[in-house]
Amino acid sequence: MRVLTFVPLAVCCCALVACADGPVSGASEPPDDAPYMIGTITSVAPFEAVTEDCVDPDEAGGPNTTVSSDDPPFCTRPDNNRLGSVVIEEEPDQVTGDQKMVASVSAGTAILRETPEGYEPAAFADLREGAVVAVWTTGPIAESYPVQGAGDAISIITDGAGAS
Repeated sequence: MRVLTFVPLAVCCCALVACADGPVSGASEPPDDAPYMIGTITSVAPFEAVTEDCVDPDEAGGPNTTVSSDDPPFCTRPDNNRLGSVVIEEEPDQVTGDQKMVASVSAGTAILRETPEGYEPAAFADLREGAVVAVWTTGPIAESYPVQGAGDAISIITDGAGAS
């Protein structure tokens, strides 16, 4: 009797996992929904690991520990998968008022390049200032200016020289 109950439950769980809206790393095309934003990359910052003159985050104390601006930075965890971040602006020539976003890029972010045939895989190194991109996000968006969010997928529309 328990086996009969378990089988439908397992099938439902598998179906839910298959429909999950998680990162699309390794995807051959971007998500089906509309991108969060389409704009021009105005800054690219590769991630730099902190490994010297730093404090192990696990040994830094709890949330009630006193902190100071003189404290050394936390060391980067060995399992960190962050590649960097990009600043994307809808209208970079406008002095004020355009939508701007800082998108963090991790190993789980699908980076693609639009081609006449569809999409091809790209890399963080292909994200350059001047490139026009579409960005999809995952998780919450920090509503600051610029807004901040985790990139789920980034599609390079043009490389900044006007060609794909």
